[in-house]
Amino acid sequence: MTIIISDNLVLTLQQEEGFDSNNPIIGWQNLVTPSNLSSGSTYNDDPVEDELYPTANLANTSTYQRFQQTNGGESFWIQVDLNGNQDVDYLAIAGHNFGSKQRSVQVFGALGFDSNGDPDFMELTDAFIPGDNTPLIFRFVPGKYIAIRLNVESSTQAVNDIAYAAVMYVGKLLVMERKIQVSFVPLNYGRRADVTSNRSERGHFLGRTVVGSWLETSATFMYLSPDWYRDNMDDFLKAAQTEPFFFAWAPETYPEEAGYAWLMDNAEPMIHVPGDVPYMQVTLNMQGIVE
Repeated sequence: MTIIISDNLVLTLQQEEGFDSNNPIIGWQNLVTPSNLSSGSTYNDDPVEDELYPTANLANTSTYQRFQQTNGGESFWIQVDLNGNQDVDYLAIAGHNFGSKQRSVQVFGALGFDSNGDPDFMELTDAFIPGDNTPLIFRFVPGKYIAIRLNVESSTQAVNDIAYAAVMYVGKLLVMERKIQVSFVPLNYGRRADVTSNRSERGHFLGRTVVGSWLETSATFMYLSPDWYRDNMDDFLKAAQTEPFFFAWAPETYPEEAGYAWLMDNAEPMIHVPGDVPYMQVTLNMQGIVE
């Protein structure tokens, strides 16, 4: 579970008054659809998708369905075409094997077209090789991009070096107004498992079998401004009734403690009126994928 933050974004946000790069982020807005997705070879733009695992599967929130390349060891790109009417500042991936395949990944964006009428791409993040297959969040300078592209580079020509990914989100992050104020278990440490213990007729221990596993935690946000909640967070909670999201509780200090999660129940905001100034509080009880 890793957040890749571009250097340009750090410089840009440091200039904002009151900015704190460790405020939690939630990637719930997703502009990816089956119709605006495409993929191709890095070298000649030829198709790379397996017909049984098309690129359009990346627009599905399920980590069971996925995009998968046909030819092993081939470098490729995945592109999302946008209308350029709204700010975009993140791309996220879940259900991939880029870490185990040692694939180098990098995000590019285009604000306009070149002389041939194609998107004029520029680097938005540095190239990065994930250390594992847990969810990835790429955070970059906000812009009204007409296209976002993820490059996935291979260092081998092995025919069995087949890369895949299940979910792609592209959109505008929700940056929380406050940090988590109470005790909290980072999502990647909230390990849960359904386990059966095996024993013989005479009571000998024969081992344990994991029949299912997931991650689970609870994050409470307090002292939220009522106006901020209404303007920024309520739309997320409406969507989260059915849709999963990417979550990171301390993006700068603990960039590896992020994940792809969904709510376990309804998150209802409570208004506290301790004096003249009310504030709001909301708790996110969530589960996430292990890898």
